[in-house]
Amino acid sequence: MRRKKTDRQKLKEKADTLAAWLCKRRDRYRCQKCGTQYQEGDRGIECSHIVPRGYMATRWHPLNLKTLCTKCHLFWWHSDPTESDLWAIEFFGAERLAFLNSRRISIAKYSVDDLRTIVGSLQSIKNAAEVTDGPIQFPSPYPAEMEIA
Repeated sequence: MRRKKTDRQKLKEKADTLAAWLCKRRDRYRCQKCGTQYQEGDRGIECSHIVPRGYMATRWHPLNLKTLCTKCHLFWWHSDPTESDLWAIEFFGAERLAFLNSRRISIAKYSVDDLRTIVGSLQSIKNAAEVTDGPIQFPSPYPAEMEIA
């Protein structure tokens, strides 16, 4: 018998789904590594994290998200960490990676209310993005009090 999901689990899954949609939309469904172009709804294009998603302070931050095809995500990003780290520095810049690395240890766990706030913010960003065909804005979904200096 399967356990019923907690509110915390449901909110994290909802935030994951929203952030992934925003990431792929922001990157126009193009793999950031190989350049392969996909269409919305296509299989084979994924939202990937620079800092592993287990670090809650960066999990849904737009600077931590990139779009990769399944091949590049699974068979390059996860299988060759040295090369992928070097590529990330070149592609995204050392400042961005330094920001993410400093932020990742800043929060160990969000409350359910914090997660509701993040999901609400991501949903608002998605709602705004759905009415435009052009590039979208994907600001941080974290409230100002959850941001680090």
